[in-house]
Amino acid sequence: MGAKDQPRSQRGARQPRSPWLIPILLGLLPGVAGADRGVPFDYQVHSRVQGGEREGQPRLILVPQRTAADVALSLRREDGRRFQFTAARLPAQEPREFSWTQPLGRQVYDAALTATNLQGETATRRFRFEVLVVPPLEVRVVAEELDVEQRLLVFTASRPVSRVELDLRYAPDGRLDHPVTFAPPAPAGQPLRVPWPPLPGAVQRIGMRVHDTEGFWTEAEFLAWWVEVEHEEVAFDTGRATFDARERVKLARLAQRVGELAATVPAGVPLQLYVAGYTDTVDTTEHNQRLSLARAAAIGRALRAAGSTLPIRCQGFGEEVLAVATADEVDEPRNRRAVVLLGTAPPPRSGLLPRAGWRSLEALP
Repeated sequence: MGAKDQPRSQRGARQPRSPWLIPILLGLLPGVAGADRGVPFDYQVHSRVQGGEREGQPRLILVPQRTAADVALSLRREDGRRFQFTAARLPAQEPREFSWTQPLGRQVYDAALTATNLQGETATRRFRFEVLVVPPLEVRVVAEELDVEQRLLVFTASRPVSRVELDLRYAPDGRLDHPVTFAPPAPAGQPLRVPWPPLPGAVQRIGMRVHDTEGFWTEAEFLAWWVEVEHEEVAFDTGRATFDARERVKLARLAQRVGELAATVPAGVPLQLYVAGYTDTVDTTEHNQRLSLARAAAIGRALRAAGSTLPIRCQGFGEEVLAVATADEVDEPRNRRAVVLLGTAPPPRSGLLPRAGWRSLEALP
């Protein structure tokens, strides 16, 4: 089958800093007693915060226009919680950040800021602001439907999506090219199908940035790579998933070849082995399905015993995909085979791999 460009694997995701800042100049209102005293301040509130599963950390940044002493910031949240912050001295134009925790949701704060200038004059300013804390934006690619050849990416997001941006890296020079922006309506949790136009070359990497309706984004990178590992076919005992000791020499060579291929991949790229088993048409379809999975697992265990430390997943296709078309109950050795793939994520469905549902070797009986 040779090397193929296939999707995928989320290599990492980054959560951004909040894009929401509300800058306000705190000056004393006309007619307020002591309006000529104190220190004017600028402040910035991060009014949209992406937190954890239960809470987040709002931030308020104070910038005194002149040097201030005995600074006291008092916050009263609408749920009754109070927060107190103090600073003995704040130099002019030097930002000072204050942070606290807030549960998920929207809260309104009443703030009182007291400060003294170098002449010993003290004044208090009061203001109000609102903060929304949301859980992390999570994106999950539907691996079985990610198809580079058909130019289709399918994913779900934990919040409504406003925009998706794709960056596609192509072989052979690895250039980053052809940014694609896709902006459909996408409710939370519903699969979103993102196509891209036909372009020359083979996709090696798909970079994705997903924006939600609150102004946050997250990004992920998918490596579009897998390769079939050529090997000698193992001669199993008739109707069984066992083989004699002479066949282990073939599997030892296969394990060595897997190691050589894995060494060519940059460090940090997640790799997995996929072993697919097939049978001829002798016996029932149900029997052959079970037998093909058992034989795939036997190969996986032999690779593990030979020293392979990569995660191994197996699947059996029975007599569903014949290398040589035959009638029922035909003993055809070329149909009793296995395919071993090394890749960055489960390979997509194809004529050779017609179903998803790869199972971890450790989970098989």
